[in-house]
Amino acid sequence: MKSIAVAFHFSFMAAAVLPVRCAADLEQSVVGKQTAVFTQPPKQVPTPGMPDGPLLGNGDVGVVLAGPPEAQCFYIGKNEFWRRNYGDASVMTVGRVSLGIPALRGASYHQEQSLALAEVRGTFAKDGLVVQTRSWVDANQNLLVTSLHCEGKIPLQISVRLIPEAQANTAVPIADTGGRLNIGRELYGGGRWYFDGVIDDVQLWAAALSAEEIRQLTRGQTLPKSLARSQGAAGSRWENGRAWGRGPF
Repeated sequence: MKSIAVAFHFSFMAAAVLPVRCAADLEQSVVGKQTAVFTQPPKQVPTPGMPDGPLLGNGDVGVVLAGPPEAQCFYIGKNEFWRRNYGDASVMTVGRVSLGIPALRGASYHQEQSLALAEVRGTFAKDGLVVQTRSWVDANQNLLVTSLHCEGKIPLQISVRLIPEAQANTAVPIADTGGRLNIGRELYGGGRWYFDGVIDDVQLWAAALSAEEIRQLTRGQTLPKSLARSQGAAGSRWENGRAWGRGPF
């Protein structure tokens, strides 16, 4: 009988989580009675829409669990980072943690998501080996914690790997509508709201960038000048729907 714990800390400028009055009463009367049960691995994680896997979070960082028992993945999202596909939107994956336990290949799958405790409890069994997991995101800091408890005589090999966002994100198709490109303006509703602040480094490219070229940009590397069609000045001021600063756009 062995127990271990794995924790990952994410350095974001996180918003504070404020306490809610009478939270204990609310948990007992409503939320505490609800538990989501999953008997098979999710099929829509990652996805540009609504995931079908167990959820974790603290109001600032969200996590979706996916993968079979032997290769579980924790997809990590940040509430400030969203992507919009045509007709849908979702939180962007900024990275993922892979938890590998080869001995669980072919094991049974059972996950319970507790809404009151904001945690996910897993049980995976195979040939006398039982592995139980408990995962949550700390309410006061961006810390993902997973504890493992195993019973059985089979030796376990456990691997944990952190995969950064450049490798974790999946390509999302962009609809070619031929419409006007909006930067810093509401897409719908006649443009009622505008971004009043600073947008840094707006660039238009003359061709679709490859996955490797996008990864280079995320690492701060430069691309050949032949690809750049035009650039906006870094720090251009956007106010009431107009771009102030050097163009062209």
